[in-house]
Amino acid sequence: MGKKVQKFAAVLGVLVLGMALCVPAAVAEPSGDPSGDPTYDTKTFCGQHRYFRNEIQVSAEKAKAKAQKEREASQPPQRVVNLVNAERRKAGLRELTLDSRLKEAAQVRAGEITRIFDHTRPNGQDCFSVLDQMGIRYGAAAENIAAGQQTPEAVVQAWMNSPGHRENILNPAFTKIGVGVTGTYWVQLFTS
Repeated sequence: MGKKVQKFAAVLGVLVLGMALCVPAAVAEPSGDPSGDPTYDTKTFCGQHRYFRNEIQVSAEKAKAKAQKEREASQPPQRVVNLVNAERRKAGLRELTLDSRLKEAAQVRAGEITRIFDHTRPNGQDCFSVLDQMGIRYGAAAENIAAGQQTPEAVVQAWMNSPGHRENILNPAFTKIGVGVTGTYWVQLFTS
């Protein structure tokens, strides 16, 4: 019986030794001090603090970031920007940058054209006064409006089939875009 206990202790010692040898290889040593980083867990081995990448939390954060990006890309304003940039790429032009203040201005205009479908605002001012109202500086500007299209694809196709709207979309001077939508009322604002 004493030999069985010794043999068991020897096997257990090898297993423990094997585990101890495997642990340092799995350690992801961060650069700097990760103690405030929630993606690292701390463990103490042989009196030393070791940091381990918390893979579950990292995976959850990556999934959350991917889902957010997919949600944004599927939103009608972002989808319009993506489609417009695809048309610009086909024409050999640089892509437009979605500008958050221009997007806000376009959203204001989208609400306005539900009442008066015109490039003149309900207060009688021209459509570009919304840019001044929002404190947006620009060299040149243009507005495209549309009504009745159910999807971003349909509205961009309608604009591309209209010479004046197409000219705005493919104007090489423009660098920024804002898109607003209210129901089936769509607005694009472009600036340089």
